[in-house]
Amino acid sequence: MLNFNYLDVGGYFIAFLLTVCIIFMISHLNVSKYNDVEKALLDQYSQMMSMTGMSSSEANKNVEDMLDQAIKESKEEGTYYLPQNLGDIILGDAESDNSTINKIAESIMQKLPKKKAEGVTDEDIRWWWNLNDIERRIMLKQDDIANGALFISELQKSNESSKEKAAQKAAEKVRKYHPIYGDSDDITPATGADRPLPYELKDRINIYIEKRARENPEKFKNEIEQSSTFNALIRKEIKAGASSGYIKANRQKALDILWTSYSQYRSGNKKTGRQSLERALALDPDFAYANIVRAEFALKEEDWDSSRIYFEKGLALIKQPNQPLSPTKSINISLEEVEGDSRCFLGYVYVKLAQQANYAGDTKSEEKYLKLANLSLKSGLSLNPGEEARKIAEGILRGFKKIL
Repeated sequence: MLNFNYLDVGGYFIAFLLTVCIIFMISHLNVSKYNDVEKALLDQYSQMMSMTGMSSSEANKNVEDMLDQAIKESKEEGTYYLPQNLGDIILGDAESDNSTINKIAESIMQKLPKKKAEGVTDEDIRWWWNLNDIERRIMLKQDDIANGALFISELQKSNESSKEKAAQKAAEKVRKYHPIYGDSDDITPATGADRPLPYELKDRINIYIEKRARENPEKFKNEIEQSSTFNALIRKEIKAGASSGYIKANRQKALDILWTSYSQYRSGNKKTGRQSLERALALDPDFAYANIVRAEFALKEEDWDSSRIYFEKGLALIKQPNQPLSPTKSINISLEEVEGDSRCFLGYVYVKLAQQANYAGDTKSEEKYLKLANLSLKSGLSLNPGEEARKIAEGILRGFKKIL
């Protein structure tokens, strides 16, 4: 029979705790090697992969592998420490004292005329080159994964007589359904309109794909099938310009980004949603609906000052010309509803600001915000607010009556 005394048991317990601590440290070691931007990318892309049905641990491992490879390549190629305002430097809106960065910016500047001939705008250049270098690389690796998955799927379904023909057909399918990016002067993979697209167009093309797939997927699929490659379809749309109604800059682009950000935020991916919304506002600061949605985000985060500023700006702009509310005709959003909701929620924000003033002993500001709240709530209810906004406004006004 084994005979353990108290000290023996204590020794085993301490050893057990040490083992648990070591396991915990090892499990968190990989995360600690990343900086804040890389940790955010790990979290963002792990969530995206998990949404495809992959387990959380598998998704995390795959993204870690991508991240490690991207960091290794970036350091080897000397681009790891590029500033996140490189796009501004390239466009002459910012300066750098670093000669290496200036040389890189100069080499990119020399290629701008050809890029702009492909439809690349200053906003596209700023967006792509202001990204962190690792984020740019991760985006492209994600594309490689998507392209590879489609290629393998087509190979598995193929009835071709030889592996070479099967591979050729699979590659054609990838080029037909996926955009291919790279140096547009490189005619190795394809020529003419099928050539690689400039990386700087990636954001606009992603928005375009999402919009087309949402509006009329069958029509979009037919247009893809009729084009030699997806790149050829994109070049056709860019050439058509504003008349096509699809690839537009500024407000239309901001509207598409706004709807993406709202979807991200409501699905729980708040950080990514906020980042997307900031992009929409940076693109078009006077877009009324973007300001209103930004105000709603601030309200949810109890940032009352920011919420007030964005609600007030959005409401001041909402009745100006060219202030769209919906990304597609199939989604009907009325001006009365948006304005009604916004004024009711702004009234609630004024009440919160009045409470803050009360706590601070600022009676004058408290009275000012309570008067503004009363006016805003009544104005909102006179329009067509949604149920949530209406209940909030009516509840606060009932409270005012009891006080008065």
